[in-house]
Amino acid sequence: MNPVEKNYLKELLEYIGLDLRMDDKESEYSIICDAEGIAYARVRDGGYHINDSVPLEKEYQIQDAIQRAYGFRVQFERSESLDSLGVNGYRKIGGFGDAVLAAKLMQDNRMEYVVWNYDANRKGLNQGAYCSQLETAKMKLLEREHILPFGYKLLNVTEFTRYEQMKESEEVLNASWEDEEMER
Repeated sequence: MNPVEKNYLKELLEYIGLDLRMDDKESEYSIICDAEGIAYARVRDGGYHINDSVPLEKEYQIQDAIQRAYGFRVQFERSESLDSLGVNGYRKIGGFGDAVLAAKLMQDNRMEYVVWNYDANRKGLNQGAYCSQLETAKMKLLEREHILPFGYKLLNVTEFTRYEQMKESEEVLNASWEDEEMER
């Protein structure tokens, strides 16, 4: 599995409470498992296999994470190099207004992400905010361009689901409270 794809897949799996580990038997495979070590899927460069016992919701989350990681790898490989702007090894993977989101594969196979601003004549970059996770770098890009006010947070799928469940249970609690009030 490509290191770019592997790093982002590992980051995405953390959001849904899973981990990416190397298979001891075959080095070409990585295993997606939960905190207890129960294997949910096997992934390699050519594809993946999800176990039949995985709950449907988790299966969809795993498929989404794998597809997003593959898409990011393709985007990274096709993105333009920023060497001409004086930052060697970085590739532009996004941007908005005067801000640029860039990524670099480090020598130890980890990724480094940075959000820079163009200088006044767009011939260089300055004021970098460095991150080790892509999702954090995306948030910094949104904050830097004032698309998202500082301190706000976008929810990922898991957080949004928890929020919806909490909201539903709150509505049920309020409805039962109102029923008790009506009975009095």
